[in-house]
Amino acid sequence: MSYNTVIFDLDGTILNTLEDLAAGVNYSMEKCGYPKHSIDDVRSYIGNGIDILIRRSIPKECTDEDWKRAREFFRKYYTEHMTDKTTVYEGIIPLLEELKKRNVKTAVVTNKDHIMANKLIPNFFGTLIPCVIGTDLSKRQRKPAPDGVYAAMEILGAKKESTIYVGDTEVDVQTAHNAGLKCIGVMWGFRCTSGIEGADYVINSPNELLKYIQ
Repeated sequence: MSYNTVIFDLDGTILNTLEDLAAGVNYSMEKCGYPKHSIDDVRSYIGNGIDILIRRSIPKECTDEDWKRAREFFRKYYTEHMTDKTTVYEGIIPLLEELKKRNVKTAVVTNKDHIMANKLIPNFFGTLIPCVIGTDLSKRQRKPAPDGVYAAMEILGAKKESTIYVGDTEVDVQTAHNAGLKCIGVMWGFRCTSGIEGADYVINSPNELLKYIQ
């Protein structure tokens, strides 16, 4: 099967955002007087959006008010510092350029805050990814619900049978399958083999994705 529409996850799939996310988490923990976390800790907390990232980062005995306070510290810091150390994964830009040449439709569907995602993507990719759907719970449920994928497909005029989802975590695999799509799991992401169990295809480098494209 070959595809003419590719929907990407963001964190751990096209951008390595780990260091900036970890810095934001630890800034929040420090401001609240909670223990800080290692990079590997934060890596394991990522995938379900800011709300759950902070919920996993604070001590278990914390109240909802404690969580809201920590979340606001994170939001303030990360909004101002989300491009400090974030980088594009090697091979992603050439892949996107080739997809554009082939008239393949592309989008990002992520659990990152919608406003944040729509700042990051143009900053790093210009117009190579024209459709970006992030978390906005007033409009749709976050992944693994298929809402964001459906929204992107509607914008792009894409069909299920010719659309594929690309991601690096178990949330991405579940999202794709909940939307009725095949999933490509990437080996360079935050979870690697443990997170992409159940993916329909696995790739080790971005250019390998091209073999699935019409």
